[in-house]
Amino acid sequence: MLGYFKRLFCIILRLPGKPSPPAGRPGTLKVFRASPGFIKYRFFKFFGLGFLNNLVALIIIAANILDVGRGGDGDGMVAFYIFTVVLALYLLALFVSSIIGAFGILIDYDFRWYQVTDRSLRIREGVFRVREMTVTFDNVQEVSVEQGPLQRFFGIADVTVRTAGGKNPIPQANNKNQPQAADFHKAVFRGVGNADEIRDLIQTRVRTLQSMGIGESKAEVKKEARPTKGLLSSKARRDLLAGVLKEAAVFREKSEFLAANYKLN
Repeated sequence: MLGYFKRLFCIILRLPGKPSPPAGRPGTLKVFRASPGFIKYRFFKFFGLGFLNNLVALIIIAANILDVGRGGDGDGMVAFYIFTVVLALYLLALFVSSIIGAFGILIDYDFRWYQVTDRSLRIREGVFRVREMTVTFDNVQEVSVEQGPLQRFFGIADVTVRTAGGKNPIPQANNKNQPQAADFHKAVFRGVGNADEIRDLIQTRVRTLQSMGIGESKAEVKKEARPTKGLLSSKARRDLLAGVLKEAAVFREKSEFLAANYKLN
């Protein structure tokens, strides 16, 4: 039943399939997924913190409605009916939003992709708003692991990859409520259980690519390091050249001998 609703949810939102691998040599692609602890982490934040917010909202609504019923002459009973209706509508809306939010968290987990090749990485995330980002290792400046207390409790962490200029978010002047736009120079592997492995893999591939040079592969570097065929690359050619040099020496010796005898005569 859950799978049916998830498929229906995907059809309604028209979610894309698995992303194509980023640029890189065949056989170097590694795919990482978020940890199951990431679902528990998201559920805790959604339902736990949401429960506290809803509880405060219900207390405020109840206080305002019951305050109206203090006037007497049946106002208390009217206020009670109003509170009951408002509470029922509020709980119904809360139930519907909770179902949608829960399915959103589950599908976000299924459609969260982290791909790494020997040259670049690609991250796709989001359900209602799908975001995909590709970063080439030529511009990577920093790879770090970030973990808060709540993430540590659920055994997950975030791996942040920053490129040149990634620490200065772009100002967004059109929206005063959000003075800073999203940092387009930062890619984050969210909620992974093997953060150290991902960090070490990216750092190793960044160092390897930078040591080889921009746009070069190991095969290309080895090919360029091989000595190219020249005049002295063949033994037969070296022997031929040695014979020419020997003949030239003999010719020079005879020329000098003839020149000396001609002067004497």
